[in-house]
Amino acid sequence: MGKIIGKYWTIDIVINNAWELWPYNSLEKIEMDEQENLMRTNLFWPIYISKKVVKILKRQNKKWHILFTSSIHWNPDKWGEEKCIPYCISKAWINNLVWIWARDLSPDIRINAIAPWIVKTPIWDEDSEESKKNFIGKTLIEKWISPEEIVKWFLFIIRNEAITWDVLYINGRHRL
Repeated sequence: MGKIIGKYWTIDIVINNAWELWPYNSLEKIEMDEQENLMRTNLFWPIYISKKVVKILKRQNKKWHILFTSSIHWNPDKWGEEKCIPYCISKAWINNLVWIWARDLSPDIRINAIAPWIVKTPIWDEDSEESKKNFIGKTLIEKWISPEEIVKWFLFIIRNEAITWDVLYINGRHRL
C-alpha cells in the first residue's frame, strides 16, 4: 500500500476480485486445509486489504469506493449450484460484509459488489466444449459474460453516487 501511495499519492477505488473455488457438495468431503485457503483468498484477504485502505483513504478526506466481486452462487438455494459449498459460503460472507460495512462507513465510503454468473476467463479453457455450451445454455442471453462487461459494471457503480449497500447481479439472466 505504501508503494502505491508513494508513487500515485492517492487511492480512489479498491476492487477486491480474488477467488478460489473447491468443488465440494458434502460436508464430509470438505478438506479443512483447502477450506482455510479458500476463505483466506475469498474473504480474509479482501478484509485485510480493505481495512488497510480504509485507514489510508480516511486521511485523504474525500469520498471513495470499495468494490467486491461476489457471485450469484452466494445463495445456492436460489441459483442451484450446490456443488461448491465452501465457495458459496465465502461469497455469502462477502455480501454480508458489503451490507454491514456500507452502513458502518457511509456516507464517505460506498461499498458495493457485483455478482456475476460465468465470466469468460482462461479458467474455462480447460473445460470441454460440451461443458461450456451447458454453462452458456443456462443463461437467457446464451453467451459468456466478458471481463470487459464486468469492468463496465464496476464503472457504472463508481460513477453513480446513489449506489451503495448493493450487490448487483450480472448474470445474463441465469436460469435453472
